[in-house]
Amino acid sequence: MSSSSECLSSSESLSSSESETSDSESESTESSLDTESSTSEASSDSASEEESDSTSSESTDSDSSESSDGACTGDQGFVRVTPVHGRPRLRLPRDRRKMRILKIFDPPKNCRGARCASKAMMHRAKKAVLRELDRQRELGKVGKKPSPLEQAFLDASQEHRLTFDYTRMKSLVRGAIFRKGTSRNGFDADDNAYNDNTQIIVNGSVKLVERQLRILLMHECLHNTVERDGKPGNPTLGENIEHTAMALLGDREKQQDYFKGHLRMGRGRPVCLSRNFPKKKLPRDRRKMRSLKIFDPPKSCRGARCASKAMMRRAKKAVLRELDRQRELGRVGKKPSPLEQAFLDASQEHRLTFDYTRMKALVQSAIFLKGTSRNGFDADDYAYNDNTKIIVNGSMKLVERQLRIVLMHECLHNTVERDGKPGNPTLGEDIEHTAMALLGDREEQRDYFRGRLRMGRPRSMSFSQNFPRKKRKC
Repeated sequence: MSSSSECLSSSESLSSSESETSDSESESTESSLDTESSTSEASSDSASEEESDSTSSESTDSDSSESSDGACTGDQGFVRVTPVHGRPRLRLPRDRRKMRILKIFDPPKNCRGARCASKAMMHRAKKAVLRELDRQRELGKVGKKPSPLEQAFLDASQEHRLTFDYTRMKSLVRGAIFRKGTSRNGFDADDNAYNDNTQIIVNGSVKLVERQLRILLMHECLHNTVERDGKPGNPTLGENIEHTAMALLGDREKQQDYFKGHLRMGRGRPVCLSRNFPKKKLPRDRRKMRSLKIFDPPKSCRGARCASKAMMRRAKKAVLRELDRQRELGRVGKKPSPLEQAFLDASQEHRLTFDYTRMKALVQSAIFLKGTSRNGFDADDYAYNDNTKIIVNGSMKLVERQLRIVLMHECLHNTVERDGKPGNPTLGEDIEHTAMALLGDREEQRDYFRGRLRMGRPRSMSFSQNFPRKKRKC
């Protein structure tokens, strides 16, 4: 019995040892598998981390390279902007030959081969515009002076510091698409393209040549991408300033408005700027005044009528012709025109701005109304200017010459301003009436010679300016 029990105990010990060895082997295999899986996971994690690090480093490198040329970073992302410093020209050119025109704005010689919504043409035009934007950016970087594109905006805005968002310009050009020229798509009559601040939308119903498409893309990408820098307030430039810059760059459509004086410089200045020294002593004799013929009074009042539309039409033509003549005299000659010199003398200023466009708009919108207090007329009022139109008293009998004088008088109110000085730019009513007296307005000359009007700064116009005589001693 003892031997059998010993055999059983030995067999049990062997089986237990075998089971322990098998358990240890399984545990070792499981531990090895776990270590292998952990190592594989660690390697995969390290690889993913390396890839993420490499991608992040690449992104940071690319961002840093893009932001290296004057980039301004924000919390929500990168805004890649190129700051430009330079001196604007005080006098804008009056001749096309003195403008720094870009070749991309050259108009086509003919319109042969014009097509509607050509994708191949759009692809080629995009390439040309992107190439030109890169060229202008490099010229501004490499040279000591701003590029021609940047200098044009500096001149038009009269600013010393501007920012140019070339990245946004290029993204607008890349995102340009064709759409049908309907009112639903945001097109007005005769609209070729517009910029909705996210992409350029070109009228697909208009037949265009590739050169015309280049001009459209270049024009639209310059809208809302140039801003003022380093000043408080609204940084965006006005549409008139942007169009003035495009006229200086060679855009023919904008040059037509530029030479007609419909566009403005920065700081609210019209393109027509008059600069000269005023006379310190105003004339005391009517023969020494530079009077305009349009202010000559009528010889007689025969044929005077009330609210004659035909007479109004003829008077408007004569006044518009005189305004154009004065404007051309100021442009062509080295000195200001007689009209401009009269305002310089009366205001005693060296720099004034003359808004000829507004003068002509006031004359063209002149109308007749009954001379009642409801219509804003006082007793013996011929007309008044409400800053939108000239309203003439239709209850008074007038001759055509009198109507011309009335229109010329009223259109000169609130259309001449001081320039280059802080404070209120508008001239006072006395200064304007003094200028009109110097131009030959007989009613204002009566007050002028009686000493009721004032010059600028604000000296009285009385002519007893000598020292009083000393009393003789008896």
